[in-house]
Amino acid sequence: MQEKYIAAVDLGSGKIALSVAKLGGRDIQVIYYDESPSDGIRYGNVFNPKKASIPVGEAIRKAEDELGIRIRQIVTGLPRFRVRQEMRPAKALRPNPDNCISREEIEAIKNDAIDTYPIEDETREVLYGAINQSFSTEDLLQASEDDVIGCTGEFIEGNFKIYIGDKRPVTNLEKLFAELDVTLAGRYFMPQVTAEAVLTEEQMENGVALVEIGAGITSVTIYSDNILRHFSSIPFGGKSVTADIKAESGFREKLCENIKLAFGNCQPDRLANMAEKVIQVNNNETGSSRQFKVHDLAEVIGARMEEILETVLWQIEESGYAQRLRTGIVLTGGGACLTGLVPLMRELSGCNVELGFPRRHLFTASGFPAMQQTGAVASAGLLLRAASDPGLNCIEAAPIPATTDEKADEEPVLVLSSPDKDPGKSKPAPKPREARPPKAPKPAREPRTNLVWGSIKRLTGTLFDGFGEDFENVQ
Repeated sequence: MQEKYIAAVDLGSGKIALSVAKLGGRDIQVIYYDESPSDGIRYGNVFNPKKASIPVGEAIRKAEDELGIRIRQIVTGLPRFRVRQEMRPAKALRPNPDNCISREEIEAIKNDAIDTYPIEDETREVLYGAINQSFSTEDLLQASEDDVIGCTGEFIEGNFKIYIGDKRPVTNLEKLFAELDVTLAGRYFMPQVTAEAVLTEEQMENGVALVEIGAGITSVTIYSDNILRHFSSIPFGGKSVTADIKAESGFREKLCENIKLAFGNCQPDRLANMAEKVIQVNNNETGSSRQFKVHDLAEVIGARMEEILETVLWQIEESGYAQRLRTGIVLTGGGACLTGLVPLMRELSGCNVELGFPRRHLFTASGFPAMQQTGAVASAGLLLRAASDPGLNCIEAAPIPATTDEKADEEPVLVLSSPDKDPGKSKPAPKPREARPPKAPKPAREPRTNLVWGSIKRLTGTLFDGFGEDFENVQ
């Protein structure tokens, strides 16, 4: 069986995560995962394609060099901010009422709902897609898709939730990869993608709210009866907390981020013996120093996170599904691992609250521990969705075009390829880059130790030399 590969990139406000997986039947093996700082992205949307293409291009080249492959196509997610939803009904009379309703009929009325939806300004908005909500016939009322398929009837009526987003970020997404001569093979609606990587069937059936806390935005996805019922987002996340710490301490943003990760807590009243501890930062150049109490740090973090979580709970209440979340709330994303966040959400909501990690049985990621953390749920979802997408041919091995006898003896280069879903809108293939012989994959790297913890001798009197310098220079 020919090996196939998938490459996916999660474009976040704080980081870019590039992952590559090898497919073998139903097995998905992650063979590469790396995170790097992002640029040109705000609230999860690409606002500067030129800037954003620089770190994305570096991430792609790094993966190519390490794996000895050529990434010609890639999958990513659609923006999650400023996405609105509308209910849209569609109805069709059936020419032969005695015939059983087929899945093709369901898709036909769904496409009709999408095609007839009136977008006020097509230059500013674009349809992301539609989610089936319920179906009715003369004998059934608000039935599920599985229940209505196989029934008979004179008509079929469907209710669909249409998702509409800003067009500019989508156009910028295409321009970003055009700058890199990499074809965008798939763009997926992230609420579905992330939920499928984190939530169990039991949770989606009985009602659950998935709260993903990213760097720039926090999103809420609600499932009930195995159907995506609601999605919304707010422009606050982990970066908002870091900005508050910076405003209070006067430290540089990178140092504030690492202090947050090392000492951050959402519940200042529960610090116990840590409350009086002090973080001291020394500047070797000026000989000055600054101090920041751990309790004050927790006060800053707790105030902002409580504001974010209360807004999330308000959105859940507005969705109409607050009383149907039988399995509670799941917190995920890079900002979900702050100490005290789960008990804080439990106190505010009165619901069962837990952290959401990528479900391990769905793929293997030996040697990449970061792939199993809450910050990698989007990457895991992209790989899983791409692997199951019937319109995606993944990555196939293709030989390097031989122009001389010497080149004819070279080994093949792995090339990402995927058939266009819409042949009428196909894009020209990217210009081939200069081929290099593939390298043998490097052995998996050991996870790097966080520089904060490597420098901690004891909490009292901890020294962060050079508060005016980047954190990697702190000792």
